[in-house]
Amino acid sequence: MSIKEIFKGLKKYRLSLAIAFALGLGSFALNYHNFYVINSINTPYILSSIAQGLASLMALLFVIIFFLCQSTRRASILSRILKPDGYFLLCIYILSIMVSLLLLQTSPKNLLEVKIASMIFLSGFCLLALFPFVEFINKMVKELGIHDIIADLATLNFPEQNFKFGESIDDLDKIGPQDICSLCSDTIVETLVKELFKILNKNLSANEISIIALQKSVKLMISISEINGQQECTNITFKIVHDKIGYLIQEYAEDVVPGVQDFWDWLVKEILRILTDYHWSKECLIFLKDHYIRVFIKIPYMNKVFLKKNEKQHNTLSANKDKIKDAIMKLLKEKIISKKDIEKILEKKDYYPISGKYNVSNFNDKELDEIDKYVKSLLGIE
Repeated sequence: MSIKEIFKGLKKYRLSLAIAFALGLGSFALNYHNFYVINSINTPYILSSIAQGLASLMALLFVIIFFLCQSTRRASILSRILKPDGYFLLCIYILSIMVSLLLLQTSPKNLLEVKIASMIFLSGFCLLALFPFVEFINKMVKELGIHDIIADLATLNFPEQNFKFGESIDDLDKIGPQDICSLCSDTIVETLVKELFKILNKNLSANEISIIALQKSVKLMISISEINGQQECTNITFKIVHDKIGYLIQEYAEDVVPGVQDFWDWLVKEILRILTDYHWSKECLIFLKDHYIRVFIKIPYMNKVFLKKNEKQHNTLSANKDKIKDAIMKLLKEKIISKKDIEKILEKKDYYPISGKYNVSNFNDKELDEIDKYVKSLLGIE
């Protein structure tokens, strides 16, 4: 680690240093002008108490650090905590204790104000520095926890380990989407999103516990996409999240399993909510409108062109067609989208933005024209 990196890592302690210096300077000024008087007889007791208190605090702090390292699965966490923050604080604590003991050896009346001010400065900094240090450890543990969760997700077996998936999602919820995005690189966040969608695709079932965990994971990913979308609409994680959600909406529109249909209903409502409630940038909202119009339009034409003979599936697709119609009409009514937005998609014949069963290349021009008429008739567009 270079000197430049060390100083960059220690910038978090600047505020603690400034406050401690102000306290020491204030103590010196007040004592010098006799606003309060420290009795020279009591000075050794004060210095001794400070030295003992700092020694106890240092021991407790580093015992907690070593206990924390033992409880994690990462052998590298100790070196990451100690370099440079841990070693820096260790040196400061040792320096403060040694200075306090050295001052005990000097004459009680000699430079009394300087003694007290210096110890207030050093002990004050030792205490105040704990706040950024604890926050630093908290972030470190969260970052390593995310890496461990990704590793666990990649090795889960379903349905035997459904409970472990639920625990992983709960852990991610506790860490929070903001910390996930700020502590991890874009590549790690992208990997996490892809692992969660892999599980969605292979574990979508009627199991109630599984459905709840899957809903939590989708909400988490939508929140991650919002954070990334606020930064820039071209962010790859932002687009991956919505491409894959669009795929889920289309892929499971035909599913007749009650639990999966419940999840599908919830997912469509969730998309309507994020289009109306979330504070997207203008560019992101344009992307989402265009994306989800294409996603939604696909389901009615699935019903029209690829309807299977199975009566149960016919009922499911018919019900979904009505839900999608209601969803689009709601967006039209709330002026989130316009008829021009829909007409633009229809004119492009751009029904299928993501991979799946029903590719637009399967249709000839006559069938595409029939789909146009069907969708326009369904939505009341002339």
